[in-house]
Amino acid sequence: MKQLKKLRFRFSVSLIMILHWGYSFSGTPDAPFLQITFEMKQVPLTKIFDQLAKLTQFEFTYGDYIANNTALYDVNFINENIDEVLEDLSLKGSFRYRIEGKHIIIGKIAYENKQTIQQHMIRGKVTDASGQPLPGATVTVKGTSDGVSTDFDGKFSIEVSASVAVLEVSYIGFKTKEVQTGKKDYLEVSLQEDTQLLDEVVLIGYGEQSRAKVVGAVGKIKSEELQKVASVSLDQQIAGKMSGVVINQSNGQPGADSQIIIRGMGTLTAGSNPLIVVDGYPLTEGSSLTAINPNDIEDISVLKDAASAAIYGSRAANGVVLVTTRKGSLNQERKITLDTYIGFQEQSSGVDLVDGYQLAQFLTEARNWGYVSKDPANRSETDPNAVRVTKKIDGKNIDGRELYLDYLQPYLDGTSGLINTDWMDEAFRTAPMYNYDLSVSGGNGKTRYYTSLGYLSQEGVVIGTDMKRYSASLNLETRLSDKVKLGVNIKPTFTRQNAFDQSSRSSGALALIPLNFPFYTPNKEDGSLNISDQLINEQREIEGVRINGTPVENLVATATKVRDEKDRFRAFGNLFLDAEIFPGLKYTFTLGGDYDNYTRNYYYPSDVGSYRTPAPRSDADAQQQKQSRYNYLVENTLNYKLQFEDHLFNVLAGHTFQKERIDYTSITATGFADNNIKGIAGGSSFTVNHNLDIWTLESYFSRIQYEYANRYLFSAAIRADGSSRFGSNNRWGYFPSVSAGWVFSEEAFFPSNDVLTFGKVSGSWGQTGNNQIGNYSSQALVTDSNYVFGQALAPGYITTSAPNPDLGWEVASSMNIGLDLELFRKLSLSAAYYKTNTRDLLLDVPVPQQTGYNTVLANIGEMENKGFEFQVSGSGFSLGALNIGFNANLTSYENKVLALGPGQEEIATGTDQNFVTKVGHPIAEIYGYDVVGIYKTQEEIDNLPHLPGTLTGDYVVRDVNGDGVIDVEDKVSKGSYMPDLTYGFGASLEYKGLSFSFDFTGVAGRTLLDGDMSSLTEAGEGFAVPTQYYFNNRYHPVNNPDGFLGQPNFGNFSNSRKLLRSSVVAEENNGDYLRLRNVRLAYDFSKPVLDKLRLSNLQIYISGNNLFTWTKYRGWNPDGTSGNILTSGFNDGSNYPIARTYVVGLRISY
Repeated sequence: MKQLKKLRFRFSVSLIMILHWGYSFSGTPDAPFLQITFEMKQVPLTKIFDQLAKLTQFEFTYGDYIANNTALYDVNFINENIDEVLEDLSLKGSFRYRIEGKHIIIGKIAYENKQTIQQHMIRGKVTDASGQPLPGATVTVKGTSDGVSTDFDGKFSIEVSASVAVLEVSYIGFKTKEVQTGKKDYLEVSLQEDTQLLDEVVLIGYGEQSRAKVVGAVGKIKSEELQKVASVSLDQQIAGKMSGVVINQSNGQPGADSQIIIRGMGTLTAGSNPLIVVDGYPLTEGSSLTAINPNDIEDISVLKDAASAAIYGSRAANGVVLVTTRKGSLNQERKITLDTYIGFQEQSSGVDLVDGYQLAQFLTEARNWGYVSKDPANRSETDPNAVRVTKKIDGKNIDGRELYLDYLQPYLDGTSGLINTDWMDEAFRTAPMYNYDLSVSGGNGKTRYYTSLGYLSQEGVVIGTDMKRYSASLNLETRLSDKVKLGVNIKPTFTRQNAFDQSSRSSGALALIPLNFPFYTPNKEDGSLNISDQLINEQREIEGVRINGTPVENLVATATKVRDEKDRFRAFGNLFLDAEIFPGLKYTFTLGGDYDNYTRNYYYPSDVGSYRTPAPRSDADAQQQKQSRYNYLVENTLNYKLQFEDHLFNVLAGHTFQKERIDYTSITATGFADNNIKGIAGGSSFTVNHNLDIWTLESYFSRIQYEYANRYLFSAAIRADGSSRFGSNNRWGYFPSVSAGWVFSEEAFFPSNDVLTFGKVSGSWGQTGNNQIGNYSSQALVTDSNYVFGQALAPGYITTSAPNPDLGWEVASSMNIGLDLELFRKLSLSAAYYKTNTRDLLLDVPVPQQTGYNTVLANIGEMENKGFEFQVSGSGFSLGALNIGFNANLTSYENKVLALGPGQEEIATGTDQNFVTKVGHPIAEIYGYDVVGIYKTQEEIDNLPHLPGTLTGDYVVRDVNGDGVIDVEDKVSKGSYMPDLTYGFGASLEYKGLSFSFDFTGVAGRTLLDGDMSSLTEAGEGFAVPTQYYFNNRYHPVNNPDGFLGQPNFGNFSNSRKLLRSSVVAEENNGDYLRLRNVRLAYDFSKPVLDKLRLSNLQIYISGNNLFTWTKYRGWNPDGTSGNILTSGFNDGSNYPIARTYVVGLRISY
């Protein structure tokens, strides 16, 4: 359910106002008797209320009538109670008031109109967009001073003359609305939240602050924006909506985590995940947003710079994501909300493979040229197999890959009706998904609550994959007294996931697609699985020589019979106690916990084949993995707020202790008698492995924030972290930050206008750390190893890693300069320049061999990330009844490695050492040769520099350095996975009850290296089904003489081709894309309809996610990358494609 807007005023007091309100404003004899003494001169009412709030701890609520009142007053009270003070002020300020407990509600006096002729009474109700009443809203007759305030139920009544036809309705935090009265006697007025409001509150870590006063780089997305994307995971809802935040959905398999990168990659070998903090509880490192039900989220704030994140110290180098979950409201009637949708998904990759007839042509060309190219003078494509086997070279028999396959002849002849299985159709499916979320919320004068139950069922677009998620949430807060509040937040989740390793050539459907030939069927004529038919047939012998065809099992058979089931139960939350020690000083105690239990059951039966092994295999394979993780946190904080005159101080101090224990056990079983028991219980021989990890973190932190006259802003923080993960000589780290801002639009010299309505410049510097390095990386670890003692083999232990007592965290020093503007009170513009230097990168450093080790992990590297961010958003624009909002963001990134190990200039890794991390260059830059054509004659090869073993039909390579030799010195950078730019833009349109919205997201300057394309589908080796792109552009002297890709060659695939195949597919910026992320059309039923149905809200909607992706990339997923930062941008079958999703949904509240 939608939480009511939290009102924020200049005195920094926050409350959610849903209080009992009578129909008249007056003092009350039940008001507490407080003796008040203070004097103020020439100040507005808002300043007087500020002072009263400090002296009495009452909380004031008022509308625009008071907030916009610029009249100045002199007051002098001596030993008077609050009623007497308010009575005097109400006469001076012409307002009415009511005291309810600790809340004072200020309303406007409705002046009596002396003209009774042609007057009539208008009654009505003011609500927010979800139908919740807005008490205290101001209703004014436009052009007059006549006005009233709404009561507790949001109701009002006001007299207007017949000639007056417009009411102005306003409420702090919402857009002012003008309503034509016409001849109506009753009006329903729905206000929209003002997303441009500068007093919008954002979380900043251990606190909150109005956006206008934030001096760091903090982004925020509210639930209204999140709900526009019907997604199973929270990370997909925020993709493309915030500058500086990149969501890479590298694996689209249901339940898989996305990669979240904030302002660039800042490490080489440590973890890159941001810290996730839910309702103040920091989850264990490496946690993802998939652990949270998106429908339970109220808003998300992202701390992007070190000044904002330094309060989280050694865990904040990758940024911090603060998640606030939904809560109920005080004095709120019980509200029941059901949010449900159904939909279906389709795969959205750019993979396009040839059919059986084209594959037959390709295989024949590859086998023929492989045969002929070894000895063109003595061999011919027309040689039958009986002749081919006699054409030995140096006494060696031919390779089976040089044989002609006779079963292909009908395909070559174009005979219709042949088996022509589209294995893409077999591997992919239209996958349904269902989601149900039921929530109940409410509250009385002291307690508020929110609870929910959720169920999600999602089949994957790849057969054999799916996920079911059962979730719950409980947020409960109660006031034990006026000064003490107790609360509890609990989020349990259970997921069951069927998810294969899609890169496996035995059971991964995506990896098997290019190796399953269209000449075979997934099922026999009787409907049973066609097990190992291809495996056996493609390994048969012709003329006594094995043909060496495709060596894999039917992918439908493995997806059906292999079991890879993962169960996870996770519950996290916290218990907190807030106590006001004395006015302005608050103590908070938090006890948090996170329990995670994971079980994986894997079973590969013996009656289905595996890579190069047809069924029946000699034995089945089974494994069970179990992991239990216990994490708890104890935290104590003190927060003191002090205001006098134009000075405002906010001081925070705290201590936290967090500890985690991880128990992991793996059992591998063999020796299965049969396949009746599909798990480790059916085995007769077992191998057990057990690991135990424990880490602790103790921290002290403090922050001071200062504000003067709403113009000058300052903040400084420091955190000290002590971690068990680091060396005994380097246990503690210190992470300071400082930031300042100037709201120049508040200066007296700044002209008051309706064009530039707000302006702020800010700057910050800070340090954060990255402690995601493993729990025992600083210590010497041992493992069991047998050795010879005497004449016998004895058990023993050997060390496997070198100790480093000086090992510490990676430290990121970050600076940020920002500019924030508001135009026309409707358009917000933000720009920022950021620069982060990360030092003490963790790398393996060579050590003398006499130490017993080859390397030791040490803090030696350095890296830099810098760039610009731009964000613009607008709302409140209208064309008649059509309301328009829009948003856009753009971020640039420049990543550079500044230092590696002593004397080390680069780290080269990956296929053919194509991924190079070099000093002065980005992480994991992809290097390759510059391919400029095809050799079509031997004469061309003889006259140009070339790689050894080059054949006609192979690639021409540019001699980059002009030395007449083609070698590694001629490799050039093709770019890297780290983009140069990311961007997003979208808009929303509202017309009466109808709303339409869309969002685009894009990446520019990204290069990918696809392993399957380079080794299989576009290599031209004749080992797999090629892409349509390769087939259409392959070179063949007869069939395609104008082709520019290498000639198919199976039996004599040259070393030159092997070295160049990655260079061909790694095209610069081939990972760029523009994606239509989301389109949504919704209709909210009107109040008369809701009243008839006895509902408070009813919305139906249709939406689509990832509908179109414009990209040059021909692989599965342009977001795909490997799990190793040093090979970022490497794709293979594990990069499950992103699903194109269509959804129909219903949101109903009672």
